[in-house]
Amino acid sequence: MKESEGTHWSKIKEGILKSGLPLELAVCNLIDSISNRFRLINHGEYFFELKEGEPPSSVDFKITSDAVDLGQDFDFVQIHFLIECKYRTRNTRWFFVPEPTMDSGDEFFIENIAFKGKIGWKSFSRHADLLGRNLLVGKGVEIAGNGKRYSEGIRDGIYQLSFAAASHLSIHPIIRVPELVETYRKSRGIDLENRSVHTVVCPILVTNAEVLTLKNVDISDIEQSKEIEEMAERHDALLHRSYQSPQIRRYITQFMLKETLESLPYMGLWSALPKERVESNLWQHVTFHPSRFFVIKVEALPSFIESYIAFIKKLTEFAHEQARKTS
Repeated sequence: MKESEGTHWSKIKEGILKSGLPLELAVCNLIDSISNRFRLINHGEYFFELKEGEPPSSVDFKITSDAVDLGQDFDFVQIHFLIECKYRTRNTRWFFVPEPTMDSGDEFFIENIAFKGKIGWKSFSRHADLLGRNLLVGKGVEIAGNGKRYSEGIRDGIYQLSFAAASHLSIHPIIRVPELVETYRKSRGIDLENRSVHTVVCPILVTNAEVLTLKNVDISDIEQSKEIEEMAERHDALLHRSYQSPQIRRYITQFMLKETLESLPYMGLWSALPKERVESNLWQHVTFHPSRFFVIKVEALPSFIESYIAFIKKLTEFAHEQARKTS
């Protein structure tokens, strides 16, 4: 191969990798490899509307899991994994600092407010940690192999996931129609009759970059360090605590409120579910959610999903027990 041809192909490879498609393909294959074990359905790219009349935004994947089915005596909880992929060139590293408040936020549990179930967001355990406090992080920065600093990749990924997660507040708090019950019974073998259906949203930022946390060392220690292990620790998964922007707050309390109210007549719930209750529910969500985002190395995604499903099962069992004690 001539030198010019090799240079040409090198640029093509670089372009393909930077498009993010190979990373998305890797995620798709990893999801497929565990889909049968955990009742995963890959819905592909997930679109959501930010403003009426404008083109939709999206995250790369929406994956649902029906694995949290504890039987007829329990409410049904479906997990929605929202995944945004960020490819980075070789030797790129993401550095995070510990979350200073040590507040891990809350699982994004969406209570079905139209059909009274056995558990609700108050009984669903809050501030429970899957990864542990030592893997709870706040601000992050991207450092390329050439030492250049970026913040857009991490920030934009969390920003997109925030709106994608919030977009679930339209139909999910009120859904349980006969067609859904029949579909689950026939195609998935799950009986939803006389059961409330809740949703847990898990936003995930997947990357091929190295994921690290800065050690609690002085600036002078970093200046004098000769290798990365002296100043940082590598991880496969981190829990990123994010705080709501004014844009997210307005999106939930204005745009999503409008969407939910418009859905009520079609669900036959207009008279049974007054506007004040819908508004109250959304204000509860705007206080606590979305706040928990997981940053995962791509190869660790299957083991994380397995651990997260087991985690939500335990929280659901705990919530039922708490609701039983207070009933």
